[in-house]
Amino acid sequence: MRIAAETGLSELALGDPRQAAGDLKEAVKLAASVEERVSPLRAETGVENQPPSEERAPAAPRARGDDERTWRTEARRVATEAGRLRDKAADLRSRAQEQREKERDRPLRKNGPSASRGRAAERLEEQARRAEQRAAALETDLWERARRARALPGWLR
Repeated sequence: MRIAAETGLSELALGDPRQAAGDLKEAVKLAASVEERVSPLRAETGVENQPPSEERAPAAPRARGDDERTWRTEARRVATEAGRLRDKAADLRSRAQEQREKERDRPLRKNGPSASRGRAAERLEEQARRAEQRAAALETDLWERARRARALPGWLR
């Protein structure tokens, strides 16, 4: 009866030993076919991996600049520089706005071309855009370097 519970065979013939042996062989064949279906992927699941040995590998020496203080200092430096660039961009944008207002108030020339009208404001806007791009690039570069060095994100905040 115990065999029936383990193999899942509920109808073992208890009276005739030959029939019980035949049913048991059938159960073994069924279990073998299940193993054949699972077997090819068995090694990929990590079942055959050996547990780690008791000996630990020596820790790799920490690279220079791999500590929290270094990353916090670098993050402060980048934040200061990015803030300075963003302030510069805001100043350039306000100057561009003032330039547009001056040009609006100035009368058009009668004989000369008005192609130069608005160029100063456009140049200031372009400078502001480049300053913001440099600020974003500084921050992105910091995050990328920190990620590669496996610095914790909290060190950069």
